[in-house]
Amino acid sequence: MSPTRRALLSATPLLAVAACAGQTAAQVSAQIVTDLNNAIAALSNAVPAIAKADPSLLPAAVQAQILSDAAQAQGVLTSVSNSMTATAAAPALQKAEADLNAILAALAAVPLIPPPYSMIIAAAAMVAPMVEGYIATLLGTPTKAAPAPTMLAARYGSGMTLSQAEQQLAAAAKGQI
Repeated sequence: MSPTRRALLSATPLLAVAACAGQTAAQVSAQIVTDLNNAIAALSNAVPAIAKADPSLLPAAVQAQILSDAAQAQGVLTSVSNSMTATAAAPALQKAEADLNAILAALAAVPLIPPPYSMIIAAAAMVAPMVEGYIATLLGTPTKAAPAPTMLAARYGSGMTLSQAEQQLAAAAKGQI
């Protein structure tokens, strides 16, 4: 018997927990915030570089929308502090995660993006479901199947582990890629 889509989607929060096995709740929360911050910053850095490498690849309106979503997400994430409980931070994280999904959806509509930018996109697409699963667990809501992260991870990131994705995003967020 093959698993149903509902069964697979309901397992997403478990993936977030499994990825952070052996960590305290505070460590898990900190890792989620770090991953979300790095994904947004990495994509913010990558979009202008993609446009510079191939000016015809990303239309100006798409670039502007992506950068607007990224700025909004970064603004929301600055309101999250280490002293907040995970539950108190959840609404802000949810808003930033929605912006990440909007960015990934915009990038999913673009034809093949060359490396190293495609790897940054793949890495962001790999952490997005984990972040979403964590937030859904905090809020007690079902996860939504965002097709863009799944499609982008399949398009660009086959074989990349979550740890490799996190490393890629950390480097790209610092402008090292």
